[in-house]
Amino acid sequence: MDPIVLSGYRSFIPGGFAEFFQRPNRFIVLARTDAGIVKTHCPNPGRLREILLPGRKLILEKADKPERKTRFTLAAAIYRETVIPLVSARSNGLVGQLVLPQLFPGYQAEGEKTLGESRLDWLLTKGTKKIWAEVKACTLVEQGRALFPDAPSTRAVKHLGELSSPGKGCSAAVFFTVMNPSAQVFSPNPHTDPSFCIALSHAAESGVSIHALSVSTDEEGWSTVINKALPVDLSSTNLAVRDSGVILRVWEPQSADISKKPFFVNYEYHDKELSRAERRKVKRPRELSDGCKLHTSFTIRGESECFNSMSEELSGMDFSNNPVQSAGFLDWVSDYRHRRVFLHQDSTGIVTAM
Repeated sequence: MDPIVLSGYRSFIPGGFAEFFQRPNRFIVLARTDAGIVKTHCPNPGRLREILLPGRKLILEKADKPERKTRFTLAAAIYRETVIPLVSARSNGLVGQLVLPQLFPGYQAEGEKTLGESRLDWLLTKGTKKIWAEVKACTLVEQGRALFPDAPSTRAVKHLGELSSPGKGCSAAVFFTVMNPSAQVFSPNPHTDPSFCIALSHAAESGVSIHALSVSTDEEGWSTVINKALPVDLSSTNLAVRDSGVILRVWEPQSADISKKPFFVNYEYHDKELSRAERRKVKRPRELSDGCKLHTSFTIRGESECFNSMSEELSGMDFSNNPVQSAGFLDWVSDYRHRRVFLHQDSTGIVTAM
């Protein structure tokens, strides 16, 4: 890694601490403060299941417009004693201020320029040379592996398509800013968006330069790029193409006294066409009463041998309470998604762009 320290970008201005209470929809988070429950704008489109658990410490930022409906923005969460910035759009500024001037010296950078049918984050020009660049913020890091995206993103797939055909005399690059310094490697996420995995692999084959960098941020919002050449592992594309694995489903009891009925978790393995199985209408397991409904599901792509012990592991778990709000259960799912399935992949897909 280049010894030059890339620091001095402010990802947020803290306006107070809170605790996560609930996320009623994609754009709103209810946060518990000393003054009570506060409705807060959530600027991150990811699912953030691992991060936004009840009681999680949050950092809020005061809205700069007093007429806004929500007085605060969810700026960051403190996860495993690490500050994770959550305002996705600001990763563009971080790359523009700290990374592009060093990586492309002498180039003029213009933000929000149109290529094809998409508005991309940066257009870099130097004489007749042009480089199109897109920035994606990544917050999902477990077992040292960063995965993007955290939720299906047709927009991200479309951007990769545009970058793969930037026009005559132009080149293209995509930057993944991993907002967690514990990341040791970056991969496209085969579990939540196999289409993105395949699109990123095609983009790399088309000549798009793929960059990943890890970022450390303090509670005052100041960010530093600690590794501007994070290894990029594209072997997860094999998982996306193979399209085999497990659908893990969490069933919620519907009863006047839910405390008397535990949650139920089951899974099914598909040797092929897992994507089609995800879209299929779900039938309730025979052992469940009519009073149960599907709460959520997790897809884990991998070879069959990865899941040999899953049934035994599930049988030893306590589902008296909602497992989706249990750090232990989510860590178990993450261990499969971030570590176990990759043990069977060919590591020759690792590339380093910078």
